[in-house]
Amino acid sequence: MKPVRKRIPLAVLAIGALALTSCSDGGGSEEPLESLDIMAPFFSAVPPEEDDPIDKALSDLAGLDLSVQWVPNSDYGAKTNTVLAGDDIPDVMVIQGKDQAFVQTAEAGGFWDLTDYLASGDYPNLVTENPEVQEASSVNGKVYGVYRARDVIRHSVIIRQDWLDNLGLALPETTDDLYEIARAFTEDDPDGNGRNDTYGMINPAWGGIGNGSPYDAIEVWHGSGNLWSEEGGELVPAFTTPEWTQALQYERDLVQNGYVNPDFATMDPATWNEPFLNGKGGIIIDVQSRASELAKLFKE
Repeated sequence: MKPVRKRIPLAVLAIGALALTSCSDGGGSEEPLESLDIMAPFFSAVPPEEDDPIDKALSDLAGLDLSVQWVPNSDYGAKTNTVLAGDDIPDVMVIQGKDQAFVQTAEAGGFWDLTDYLASGDYPNLVTENPEVQEASSVNGKVYGVYRARDVIRHSVIIRQDWLDNLGLALPETTDDLYEIARAFTEDDPDGNGRNDTYGMINPAWGGIGNGSPYDAIEVWHGSGNLWSEEGGELVPAFTTPEWTQALQYERDLVQNGYVNPDFATMDPATWNEPFLNGKGGIIIDVQSRASELAKLFKE
């Protein structure tokens, strides 16, 4: 397995320009906020209700009315682009990546430049201690949001140890090893129930490339760039490289041989844990925090 290139996580809260303060007539003093509109993704099947007790408690703590627009995570990217293309940007919104729409909006003055505020030392709890994260989340050296902490370890291979033990298999060290485990988890009855009712890898519906999907991880393992590759001092789209094609063949074989859940094209990401917990699939490629989440669910 080729080493995975480290990608600095980028997920920031972008704050709409001039949305948080307004000037009184001539005095230059700031008027207190009475409400705050927030747009954020949710990862469960059902979003929080309007009268959710946590939202109410946060509103009481902040001393103003917090109105949160919850958007399914699977639709959040498209919703973000739609919102940024309009003229009604929420006061605060989660930005999940440095996409073109976000960069253009920031450069056009659509977000509040927080660079000097964060550098002042007055807000230590809002400043990351990792300068690489600060740099990655900036646009032309300017910071437009408060970072959202993520795992330093991003893509991880999470595997059911009991299935490995049942089949006498070791943890994978190469992509070929991982493929063989996916095959064995599908064909060799890893749960020992005598039925053909398991598969190897669990992949939810995930459109596009370069957005942190399991497929992106596999492509980088094969030597492809993360969206872009450098060839002869020039940047080229990663999907034009032989390494990307090799990874795509690997992924195609997994799917065609049935080593991936059959509903991979439509599976709701909010239900990603269920096949792993219920003994249907045995491999998940996702962020490291999902491993601890699954371990907690198994204990429960």
